[in-house]
Amino acid sequence: MVLWRSAEEFRIPAEAIAGIRAEARVVEIELLGGAEPVVYRVEGVSEAGAAAFGQAVGRLLPAPDADAEPVDGLSLVDVRPLPGSNRGWFSGRRPVAAVGALFYAGLAAAVGVAGGGEQVAALLGGSVALYAGCFMVYAGVRANLGDW
Repeated sequence: MVLWRSAEEFRIPAEAIAGIRAEARVVEIELLGGAEPVVYRVEGVSEAGAAAFGQAVGRLLPAPDADAEPVDGLSLVDVRPLPGSNRGWFSGRRPVAAVGALFYAGLAAAVGVAGGGEQVAALLGGSVALYAGCFMVYAGVRANLGDW
């Protein structure tokens, strides 16, 4: 089983899982062994998806064997950083946004020199409407992909 968080990927083999609980829109994955039980909690999933996931993973879990040596499930979990997930200030989209802002400021300055204040006002007003529309499309697509 693979779980993704914002900057990491967790690969959890079935041998490391003690149990799985799926209730409403939450799935909890409890690992074997250890002094304190380790539980990964995934929230905000669909109710049907959580139930189907819980049943599917539950069927994959090996039957408990009393004679087997205890296993520390956390030691079997493989944690990897996701590529491109560096969270430094000058990473990801920030350089692109900085270059875009500089380009836009240069464009506004050039329009102001060539066309005057009315042209700059038209550029700014049109840009606000364009960016608002693009943001609405982006938010709609992201919400639908999240639900999917």
